[in-house]
Amino acid sequence: MRTILIICFALVLIGCHAESSEIITLDEVMDAFEQHDLELTKTKRSKNSILGTKLNGVKPSAYLLDNKSIYIYTFHSASDVQEALEEFRDKSAPMNLVSFTVYTKDNVLVYYVHAQDLAIINDIDPIIKEALDGL
Repeated sequence: MRTILIICFALVLIGCHAESSEIITLDEVMDAFEQHDLELTKTKRSKNSILGTKLNGVKPSAYLLDNKSIYIYTFHSASDVQEALEEFRDKSAPMNLVSFTVYTKDNVLVYYVHAQDLAIINDIDPIIKEALDGL
């Protein structure tokens, strides 16, 4: 239920933003994280988890942030992000997933798997939001 609420909230946020004509690149996302002292370490995607799978034809870039998985998808448009969120919702509906947070900014979709670590939720969550909002 919580997952559905998170996805619905993300969809509402996407709907509230006008579609930007500029596409945000992975390099720009990485620079924004670096400027906010969020150190990402490249890793491989888990083939056993729905988080980090290909969505709407796009494979995410997989990283670790404070030893927690973070998946960054860069799409061609904000509407592609919405389609990916819908696809994820359909694929994950019958599953019991670990706790994660969804972030969106224009054509970028980020899943951060924090597993209900309250220190991460309280400390890192606002920094990730600020980094993405600055794009």
